[in-house]
Amino acid sequence: AGSGQAPQVGIMSTNDNTKVTVRLPPKKGVVITYDGTTYTSADNNEMTLDLSQFETFVLSTPASGSTLLGTYITANERLAVFAGAKTQTINAKAQNGHFVEQMIPIGRQGKTFVVPTIPQQTNDLFFSAVITRPGTLLSSASPNFLTTEVYRDAGDTVEWGPVSTPQVVKGTEYFGMTQFSSSSSTANGAPTSWNLIPVENWNN
Repeated sequence: AGSGQAPQVGIMSTNDNTKVTVRLPPKKGVVITYDGTTYTSADNNEMTLDLSQFETFVLSTPASGSTLLGTYITANERLAVFAGAKTQTINAKAQNGHFVEQMIPIGRQGKTFVVPTIPQQTNDLFFSAVITRPGTLLSSASPNFLTTEVYRDAGDTVEWGPVSTPQVVKGTEYFGMTQFSSSSSTANGAPTSWNLIPVENWNN
C-alpha cells in the first residue's frame, strides 16, 4: 500500500570480524550493485559483508515504489539493524513522511500478535506481516485479512487493511508485524509506522 523514495536498511556491527549475509526480499524486483557485483531479488542470491566494530553498511534502492521489506540478514556476531525510507506515502495520499525503525531479531519475534486500533485515529490503519520461516500459515478473524497465498517463503510479506477493530493474528511459525497509518491530504496527514511486540515478549 506504500510507495516512496530511497528505501534503506542500515546494518551496524558490534564486534570486529563480523561476517554478514544479506538476501534481498523475494519477488520484489530489487536490484542492488555492490563492489562490482549485481544482486537481484529474482535470483535469490546473497551478498556477504565483513564489518569491523561499529562499522555501518547502508543498503539502499533509489527506485520509487520499490521496497526492501523482507530483506533477510544473518551474522556470526550481534548486529543492530535499522530500516526505513527517506520519504514515504501510504495508500496513495498526498502527505509523506520519513520512516525509520530498529528491527526486532527473529529470535525475539513470536507467533501471536494483538493488533490494536488507535482512539480518534482518522487515517486508515494497515498491517504488514514479515514471514521468517518457509511454510508459515497466518490466521485472523479480520474480514480484511488476506486469505490467499498465506503459505509463504522466508522474507515474504503479507499486507492487509484497513482495519477498524482490534484483533489477534497468529502464525504457525515466528513472524514479524508492523502497523502503519495511511497518508492523508490534511496538514497533519503524514503517515506513521511502528513494529508490534509479540505476545510472547509481554511481561506479566
